[in-house]
Amino acid sequence: MTETPPPLNQIAELTPPPLLQPVPKRSSWPTVIGVISLVLAGLIVIKFAWSTIMLLKIISDSDAISLPWVVVAVQCIVVLVTQALLLTAGVFTMMRKSVGRILHLIWAGIRLAFGLISLSLTMRAVAGTAPPNDLIWYLLEGALLLSYPVFLLIWFSRKKIRNEVRSWGEDYDRNTAA
Repeated sequence: MTETPPPLNQIAELTPPPLLQPVPKRSSWPTVIGVISLVLAGLIVIKFAWSTIMLLKIISDSDAISLPWVVVAVQCIVVLVTQALLLTAGVFTMMRKSVGRILHLIWAGIRLAFGLISLSLTMRAVAGTAPPNDLIWYLLEGALLLSYPVFLLIWFSRKKIRNEVRSWGEDYDRNTAA
């Protein structure tokens, strides 16, 4: 036996509901940049603590390097404050808060200025005493340490990223208002 098709007025009731709108995929770059910032801040603090200990030992043991204690103290304070800023920026970026972008840009500006000054002072201090290979390593280290701030300045100045970060604030306002 063959089945007879249903009447036309029942066909509309048999059609499936329209497909649900796909949920927009969240971008993963905030997590990546946040984690990189957290790890880098930790590594810089550890590396700087070690370098400071070694520098203080050299200063106390010899008169070869005449670096004032005030310079070392200022350098310690600036590094610790900027790395705390980078840690905070990383956390806020991972939480998708627009203040993370602002803190990253502030950190990048401070890090570039301080990094260039620090590299210049280091090169002057060791220019006559260090072998050429050490000078090359200092330059490479400086270039590596300055590459992340430059990357952040470029990344967060992109229009697509600025718009996405702007939408984080809207999502936050919408969620808190509900």
